[in-house]
Amino acid sequence: MMTSKYKLNIPFYLILAVACSFVFSLFLLQVFATIVGLLWLFEKNKEKKKAFDLLTISVLAFGIIRLITAFFSEFPKASSEIYLKEALFYLFFFSANFYFKLFLPEKRSDMIRFFLLAAVAASLTGIISFNLNFVERAQSFSSGYTVFSSYLLAVLPLLIFFPINNKVKKNQYLRIGGIIIVALGIITSLGRTSVAIAALFFIVGIALRKIRFKDILTISFAVALLSLLSFHNNSLQLHGRIGNPVGFSDRDILYKGAKEILFTHPILGYGPHTFKNIFPLFNEVIDKGIGGWHNEFLQIYFDSGVLGLLSFLFLISVVYYSGIGLLKNKVNRDIVIGLLLSVTSFIISAFTSGFITSPVLSVLFVFIITLLNSYDFTARGIKQAV
Repeated sequence: MMTSKYKLNIPFYLILAVACSFVFSLFLLQVFATIVGLLWLFEKNKEKKKAFDLLTISVLAFGIIRLITAFFSEFPKASSEIYLKEALFYLFFFSANFYFKLFLPEKRSDMIRFFLLAAVAASLTGIISFNLNFVERAQSFSSGYTVFSSYLLAVLPLLIFFPINNKVKKNQYLRIGGIIIVALGIITSLGRTSVAIAALFFIVGIALRKIRFKDILTISFAVALLSLLSFHNNSLQLHGRIGNPVGFSDRDILYKGAKEILFTHPILGYGPHTFKNIFPLFNEVIDKGIGGWHNEFLQIYFDSGVLGLLSFLFLISVVYYSGIGLLKNKVNRDIVIGLLLSVTSFIISAFTSGFITSPVLSVLFVFIITLLNSYDFTARGIKQAV
C-alpha cells in the first residue's frame, strides 16, 4: 500500500489548482505544478518506487534520449533550452503519477468535475473575447488560439463520457450546456483540424450511446445558431478561411524543407529546439517568426532522431495499452474512454501542431495520462485483493 508523508488534501488541492489554471494563467500553472513536484521530491524513496510502472519507464526512456541528443546537439546553445523548458513536463509527471494513485476514485472524479467546470469557464471567456472583437480567433487569457483549441479538444470527450446521474434533469442540462460552450469555443478558434476531431468525438459519443439523439439535435442547433451570431460579430479571420479553405499555413513549405534534410541526421537528430538553426527554406515561408515543424512527429525526429521518435511512440503505445486494457472492467469504463479519447486528441492534432514542448499542453498531457494510469493502478489493486 502506498502512503504519503503529507495529508492527501495538500497534493489534492494543489493538483486541483493545476487542473483549473491551464489556460487562465501560465504563471499560476507553473507555480502549482512546481510545488506538487517539490512535494514529491521529499516523499520517501520506498514509497516513490511503488508508483514505478511501465508508463514511468517509457517517460524515463523518452527523457533520457532527449537529454542525450541535447548533449550531442549540433547547436548546443539552442538545445540547452531543454533543461528549463521541458523540466516541468517530467517533474509534474512523476509527482502526478504518484499522487493520483493515492487518491480514491471518488476524489479523482471530483478532480475531473472541477477540471471540466474550469474548461467550460475558459471556453466562455474565449467566446466572449471573440464576440467583442478583442481577438481575431477565440483564445484564452494566457495562451494563443492553438493551445486554446487543443485544450478544449482534450476536454470535449470527457464532457461527453463523464458519468452523471441521468435521473437528475439538472445534470443533463449542465452537460449539454457545457458541451455547447466547449464546441463553440473550438469552432470560434477557427482550427479546421480541431473542428474535424471534435466532430469525430461526437460521432463516437453517438455510436456508444453517450449522447441521445434529441440531445445532439439540441446541441447542433444551439452551436450552429451561436456560431452564426459569433461570426456575424467577428468575421475577419473567417473570410480568409473561406477564401482559402485548403490553405496550408506554410506547411507545404515546411514539408518541402523537411524532405531536403530528412536523412542528414537520422539517429540522434540535430538536437532539441534547433528548428531555427536547421530549417533550409526560411526565405519561402510567409510567417518569418515560425518556430517549429507544425508536426510533433517531425519535430521529435529532427530534434532527437529515430531513437527519440521510437521512444515517443513507445510512450504513446504504453498509454493506449494500459487504457485499452481497462475497458475490460466495467468500473470507471466511461471515464477511461473519455481519457483515451483525450489522449487521441493530442495524437491526431500532433500531425498539424505539437504539445511536448508547449508549457501548457505538455502539462495537460501529463495530467491526462497520469490520471488514466491511476485507474490502471486501482484496477490491478482490486484484482489482487480478489
